[in-house]
Amino acid sequence: MSMGLGAITSCATSNATAIAAARLANNRQGHDSSSSVFRNQQLRRQVLVQSSLSSQHNKDARVSCLTNNDEPEVPSLSTRATSSSGSTEFSSIGSSSSLGLSLEIREIDERCKKWQWRGYTISYLSVHGRREQVLNPDSNSNSDYPPLLLVHGFGASIAHWRRNILTLAQSYTVYAIDLLGFGASDKPEGFSYTMDVWAQLILDFLDEIVQRPTVLIGNSVGSLACVIAASDSSQSLVRGLVLLNCAGGMNNKAIVDDWRIRLLLPLFWVFDTLLKQRAIASFIFERVTQRDNLRNILLSVYGNKESVDEDLIEIIKKPANDEGALDAFVSIVTGPPGPNPVQLMPRITLPVLVLWGDRDPFTPLDGPVGTYFSTLPAQVPNMSLFVLEGVGHCPHDDRPDLVHEKLLPWLDDLLPALEDPNQAGYKWRMVIAYDGTRFSGWQYQPSPPTIQSIVEKALTQITKQERRDLHLVGASRTDTGVHAWGQVAHFVTPFNYDRLDSIHAALNGLLPSDIRIREISPAAPEFHARFSAKSKIYHYKIYNSSIMDPFQRHYAYHNVYKLNSDVMREAAKHFIGKHDFSSFVNASHNDRSPDPVKNIFRFDITEMVALLLQIGREAIPPDVVPKILATRDRKELAKVALPAPPHGLCLVSVSYNEEHLRLPAGCPSISFGRHHSISKCKLPFF
Repeated sequence: MSMGLGAITSCATSNATAIAAARLANNRQGHDSSSSVFRNQQLRRQVLVQSSLSSQHNKDARVSCLTNNDEPEVPSLSTRATSSSGSTEFSSIGSSSSLGLSLEIREIDERCKKWQWRGYTISYLSVHGRREQVLNPDSNSNSDYPPLLLVHGFGASIAHWRRNILTLAQSYTVYAIDLLGFGASDKPEGFSYTMDVWAQLILDFLDEIVQRPTVLIGNSVGSLACVIAASDSSQSLVRGLVLLNCAGGMNNKAIVDDWRIRLLLPLFWVFDTLLKQRAIASFIFERVTQRDNLRNILLSVYGNKESVDEDLIEIIKKPANDEGALDAFVSIVTGPPGPNPVQLMPRITLPVLVLWGDRDPFTPLDGPVGTYFSTLPAQVPNMSLFVLEGVGHCPHDDRPDLVHEKLLPWLDDLLPALEDPNQAGYKWRMVIAYDGTRFSGWQYQPSPPTIQSIVEKALTQITKQERRDLHLVGASRTDTGVHAWGQVAHFVTPFNYDRLDSIHAALNGLLPSDIRIREISPAAPEFHARFSAKSKIYHYKIYNSSIMDPFQRHYAYHNVYKLNSDVMREAAKHFIGKHDFSSFVNASHNDRSPDPVKNIFRFDITEMVALLLQIGREAIPPDVVPKILATRDRKELAKVALPAPPHGLCLVSVSYNEEHLRLPAGCPSISFGRHHSISKCKLPFF
């Protein structure tokens, strides 16, 4: 959930003021919190806005208003989970009530796993889609069910999805994550939290843990983080979005065009100033996280008061006692609000489902963000919006039955798109070389230009397929300025080719001269350019001379100081073997492993090169390498070396097992490019 700044500020003063501020923000007439929203009637009123259906372009756009008169029957479920050894059983996992199937907080805590991300520990839950089975935390098995990722809002955690996980897990593989600074994940002191950090965390989680196209489901700021992630991601990672009362920013200061927020802005600025005083911030945080204050805040944002139970209060309160929780609170409340969904949604071409509780005091339906999303279905054909009457800021926990009633059919319709796109059609492998000087790395971005975006543009012209249908994936997401001689990528087409030399020549004809397809071949259905890779070889070139060779200036780092290559080789030996490379994980690096303990490192080579350069200059001794590795802290590395420039780095090759490189039957042979015969035409200038 996302506790609004107006309510939090007032709560530090008094409980009554907190509720009043929340109601002021809502500014609605005729909403009686004591009205019966759970009447057991069999009628359901659904209002379709026909104006959006008038044109052929918008024939699929839907806006619905769902009342609370319908109480769907909740099926009972006896859940059984067996460990990998088959010796442990859990009977009657979770509980069934009028709010649906629910997991206990204890059960969630017991099943959570840990994942290392940029040197921080992130907590996540994985519940596989086998009916009546909950994943054992020690199991590494995978499920064939399509994956979903649940992302909580401000102040919440994985357990806030307690009433959704089991219902969704009957048909899907459900992942839920504690964002950095929340739940059981790390809360680093002094960390500057931003929406972009959380969005990158989501993308890396999909890339390293899920490893399949995923539907993102978020609430409040979790929704906004999902929108940012989807706008930055290629179609191979995110396949759909479900937004539950999407926030307008990391904090309410983003929504400056709402008169209710403008009215409170002076209070926000004063509050920010006060929070910068540690003693005052500690006092306010302690008051906000008291059980009675939390209960009052939750009651003000939930339409169904029965959903505000002691477990919910514990879900919010428990992580607030962790070390670093105060720093996270201050950073998020006083930090920059970050991107606005109004700016981001035009980039989204994925199917989107928006569910909005109409009693939300923080992002009201008639506010700027709610109004914007209300108008989108008339403009975007693959987007649906349902308004849930009598529901507050956290629909999934407030009225899970209403959320499931809309979410499950939407997911069922989306199911064919969630299936592995590589199972149907033909897969093709490319070996690509490029000069990365003028590109912002490999990974797709609308702008500035990236290798992937330019290759995709050429492929769409040749294959006549949409970008999202190509599913182009590269083996390594090289950073800005990094070059490649042996980058490997794959893409998918619904048709076969008789010969590949024609498409090979056409691709190179459309691509700029600093990108070349060296090789193109058929690929087995199970081949994946990134996840099938066994190893990668990178070279970093250092030009050690007082005068730089002008022809090498874009491809080698110029070092004017004489280097002692012997001590550099001695120091480099410390990298060989199994180590925790957390100290060398660059915060901006996109090609990282889910576990920093590796036999062969897959981290920021420029960090390692920088350290070796300092050793080669004899500024520090070679034995500093194992000491820095032992700290598992990038701050220790930063004390002695800054990253080396990226232009000296080149991806030389990617290797795969033989079974991944086998050519499927009935496909054309590998194309290495056409060899043109010598022309007999005599040209006068030759």
